[in-house]
Amino acid sequence: MNFLFLMDPLDTVVMDKDTSFIFMWGAHQRGHKIFFVTDGDILLKDGELIFHALAVIPEKNAQNPFAQRTPVVLDQNKIDAVFVRNDPPFDPQYLLNTWLLDRLPKNIPVINSPHGLRTVNEKVWAAQFTQLVPPTLIGRKSAALLDFLSLHKDIVAKPTDGFGGVGVFHINLRDKNAQVILETLTQRWRKDVILQKYLPESQNGDKRILLLNGDVLGTIIRLHSQDDHRNNLFAGGTPMSAEITKRDLEIVSVLRPHLQRLGLYFVGIDIIGHCLIEVNVTSPTCLQEMNVLYNKTLEMDVIAFVEKLVHQHKNPDIPFEKFLEQNRSADIMVEKSLERTQESEKKPDAEKKQAPQMKHQLTLYHFLGCPFCARVRDYLAQNKIVIQTKDIRTNPHNREELIKISGSPQVPCLLIDGKPLYESDDIIQWFRDNWKRS
Repeated sequence: MNFLFLMDPLDTVVMDKDTSFIFMWGAHQRGHKIFFVTDGDILLKDGELIFHALAVIPEKNAQNPFAQRTPVVLDQNKIDAVFVRNDPPFDPQYLLNTWLLDRLPKNIPVINSPHGLRTVNEKVWAAQFTQLVPPTLIGRKSAALLDFLSLHKDIVAKPTDGFGGVGVFHINLRDKNAQVILETLTQRWRKDVILQKYLPESQNGDKRILLLNGDVLGTIIRLHSQDDHRNNLFAGGTPMSAEITKRDLEIVSVLRPHLQRLGLYFVGIDIIGHCLIEVNVTSPTCLQEMNVLYNKTLEMDVIAFVEKLVHQHKNPDIPFEKFLEQNRSADIMVEKSLERTQESEKKPDAEKKQAPQMKHQLTLYHFLGCPFCARVRDYLAQNKIVIQTKDIRTNPHNREELIKISGSPQVPCLLIDGKPLYESDDIIQWFRDNWKRS
């Protein structure tokens, strides 16, 4: 598949920290092609989108995580899925990007959906769930803000569009600078801010829970440094292992139907104590930290989910489980066909039946469980076409061989006299045009 990543410039990527990078790495490991675009690289022409992209190959090299960067122009029909991974703030350019992505055909999923990104302000949207959040005030009126401080005595103040802990203040009623802080945050009472009652549990850190289609993917605690009250990793916080509590699951269950309805597939929620603080949808992070703490590869769960999402968008009438079952049947057919061929080779020449002949040297690189590989194998089995096949999962040498030949582990890949041909539709069409019996 072709996965397009809309994100900040590549030179801002931190290889061992960025969730965007590990998504690209995971997709590459599963044989998909990776394309990168940033602000200004999307064109809308005559109602269709054109992407001025870079075809990239992610590598776990901190100094050079994208060794190969090849400029390419893609029309929208060449894209299977889009990942929106720009960092906040949700500014006019971010808004424009979502409007442009709205023009994609409905069979191309966007993670997360443009409509969902526009709907959910990461700090304001959560305030509607009053049973989940701490006492909250959003506004700019000086009297209302100061009254909120007087009522709760200990509060947190932050901008409505910040991220990474920037502009977050812990204010106490006894603080002589309290009014100055509020005046500064609101730009002299001209800009709305968020005030929330301070939660003493924040001394123990805040919990980041990553959700995949509304279900818990993983969690960590982010604990502030000794000289800062902010728990954000960008502000110097430290990731620590954590457990999901009953209250966490209650919060997730309330949010799940809203997130699913809005097409917000990959989301990070922040919890302090028993309270929901934020719902992060633009570019949730902390996945790499979870991988390290729990020795997991959570990106593979996300990529597998996106593969399923692509299938559902392109084949809405065929349940994915049934599609996989058909693929397994095709795998069995291919294996039996190979067995029959091996048995035939043992027979004397006079007993051999005339088999299909081909002037080309052909090798199919694939792996079991890849739905697009299965389409090709299914076609080969149905037409009794037997060629050399190499599974890149069961034999690492096959994968290395494919990368050496084609520069990518993308499958299915049909090697025709040493030249790679990708995409299941193109491979099947090639056989229709070229395979003939003698």
